[in-house]
Formats: sequence, C-alpha cells, structure tokens
Amino acid sequence: MIPRGLGLAVVAGMAGMAALGLALEEVRSGAERQRAAPAEGPSLSVVPQKRDHAPGEPVVVVLANAGSVPLEFRDSSYGLRVTQLDGAVLYEPPRGGPPAALGPGEEAFVTWNQTKGSPDGPPAAPGTYRVSASARAPGGGEESASATVNVLR
Repeated sequence: MIPRGLGLAVVAGMAGMAALGLALEEVRSGAERQRAAPAEGPSLSVVPQKRDHAPGEPVVVVLANAGSVPLEFRDSSYGLRVTQLDGAVLYEPPRGGPPAALGPGEEAFVTWNQTKGSPDGPPAAPGTYRVSASARAPGGGEESASATVNVLR
C-alpha cells in the first residue's frame, strides 16, 4: 500500500503540472494571436541579427518578405548595399548570378564582412552604417528597406 502522504504529494504534483500546462498553452496561444498578419501588397524588411558588432565580425542581415505578394531581385546579391549615414556607398556585393525571389513569408540571409568596396577590400572603420536592400514588386514598383548596424571600436 502507498503511504497516504506520498499519494497526496503525487496527486498535488500532477494537478500542479496540469495547471502549469494550461497556463503555458494560453501564453503560447496569445503570442500566436499577436503575430502580425502579412502586409497587403509588397513589403520588404531588413533586420540585422544584432545591432552591435566587434571589428571584423560578420554582419548577418535577414531579408524578409513581410507582404502578400512575391518580391523579385535582379540577382543573388538581393540588391544589398551598405552606406555611411551620409549616403556614401561603402560596400555592394558583386552583382550577377541568377535572379532571386522571396515569396510571402520567406526570408534570405545575407552577410557583410565589414569590408569596403569589395569582399576582399580593406576593413570598414568603426561607426554606424545603413544596410539596405531593394526588390521589384509585381507591377514594376520598387520596394526597399534598411536598418542600421554599429561597428564598435
């Protein structure tokens, strides 16, 4: 026979786990409800995986189609451009290769290795830079987005 105290502890533990499970399910369901619906029409997002980078650390950026229609890019560079805040172009990857596309909800990852001019160029100085991308939307319109990143000292 199971001691009475042990039986009560097991029942109380099971009830507590069930209550915790229900609470977590409600939190998860609430988070799913808060997710934004795709924007109607074209919408491109540029989101760095992190804002601050050590010198020489690769800057990884997520390009996301947050819209309801496909976005087309001229080539596999995704129209990536890194500029100084005054607009001076610091880096553009080599252009070429087959056209690229992102369907609604799809993402692509691009990397800037903190170089100037070309992938093998000299290192970029510490500072704040704008990373941007541009795409063609159905109907011929241009969709672009940007974000800033910091290269620390």
